[in-house]
Amino acid sequence: MALAIEPSSGSAGAHKWYAIIICQLLHADPKVPKNKIADLKSDVKKHLERATEIDPKDPFTWHLLGRYHYENKDYKEAINYFQKAEGIKSRFSAANLYYLGSCQVHLGKKPDAVDTLKNAYLLQAKNKHDGKAKSEAKRILLSTLKQKVEDIEAKSEW
Repeated sequence: MALAIEPSSGSAGAHKWYAIIICQLLHADPKVPKNKIADLKSDVKKHLERATEIDPKDPFTWHLLGRYHYENKDYKEAINYFQKAEGIKSRFSAANLYYLGSCQVHLGKKPDAVDTLKNAYLLQAKNKHDGKAKSEAKRILLSTLKQKVEDIEAKSEW
């Protein structure tokens, strides 16, 4: 409905939330026909990109666009969006830092990943997504990146 009455200047929130709803549908409804999944994923990207055109200062939309690319295993592209979000509002989300660090791990950038994931772990969680991201950041730091607990719990200079 919001997109149907969107003003000519656009509504970033309507596009962002439409994309979020499509993502929720894709994750929650196993009855989505397989031949519709690619079209729905394309709609997610299209609406997130439109939202960033209308409101380029919303770090959450840039984060969501990064998540889109992360879930499609396009880690180089995802990093660009997570960094863009950080550039707009540094440390706004432990989840954004976690996904940025995870991309760095996938791309073999271990020193960057350690710093980023450490900061994700040390950042205060603001919601359940941040809480899960903090836990995952700690798990990757300890298991994959072989960090010591005392090292990851020390305050960072970042």
